[in-house]
Amino acid sequence: MITIFRPYIQTMLSLASFAGLIACGALEPEQPATKRVIVIQGVCSSSEIFEQPGHWTTSVKSILANRFDLIDLPTGDPDDQIIEFGYSASGWDQDYLPSETLRSIPDTSRALLDIYSAYPNSEFFVLGHSLGGVIALDGLARYSDIDNEMLEQTSRVITVSSPVQGLTEANANVARISIELLACRQFPGANSEPSAVWSDIQDSGQSISLIHDTDWNGNRVVNFANKRDRVVNWQTAILESHFSVSCFDTGRQGFLSANHDTLLADPEIAIELMDVLINDEGSVRSPCSHRN
Repeated sequence: MITIFRPYIQTMLSLASFAGLIACGALEPEQPATKRVIVIQGVCSSSEIFEQPGHWTTSVKSILANRFDLIDLPTGDPDDQIIEFGYSASGWDQDYLPSETLRSIPDTSRALLDIYSAYPNSEFFVLGHSLGGVIALDGLARYSDIDNEMLEQTSRVITVSSPVQGLTEANANVARISIELLACRQFPGANSEPSAVWSDIQDSGQSISLIHDTDWNGNRVVNFANKRDRVVNWQTAILESHFSVSCFDTGRQGFLSANHDTLLADPEIAIELMDVLINDEGSVRSPCSHRN
């Protein structure tokens, strides 16, 4: 009888040892990935205004915390689930000045690599507004090979009023003058070189070309645009050949409103966008159409 079962004794002992290891906790079952949202603001938006009641980041963070049960802790906290992307050259979790958003996109987007490395067991959802959308797509396209699995860890990306098509040189120059003067409050001399970011987001720029040329392997990316946006033309903010797109025809009250942040500042629309981001649900309109 012993002879008959001898070939199976080693296998039985191995199974018993494996069961013992599990029972003792030596082999723990794999934990589910923690959901984290990365929020990337646009040019000349500073961490100093994150907590201002009227700014869209405050209301969006509140929506993510209250409706989607995500934990909002100070930037850089190991348990933080709503991560505020920082433009500082000293690190993404440091305070930064508005002028630091004008650095080159590849230098800035590398911070995404650092965030993913800081939270390795995470499922990421990325929200990029204006320049932030270009930075999100640039970083994922440029640095995924370095960090191995960045794209695989990213469940969804939404860009909001982001110039993903790129700006013409003339439009980039107009934007540079108006935005740097009004939003950044910078007064560069007549002979000063333009900030690096403006050449990167031209339609012939390296970041825009990289976004167009990248094989996104079925990653879920949605471009949102506002047809009344006076800063980024809505046609510049969609890339239908690559991504799902959704256009709104709505605006904030007030004659002087540029409507550039309307889709995130309006609570009803912001909830819809966050539902697309987190749950892959909501009313995504493709091709772009008017919103009644």
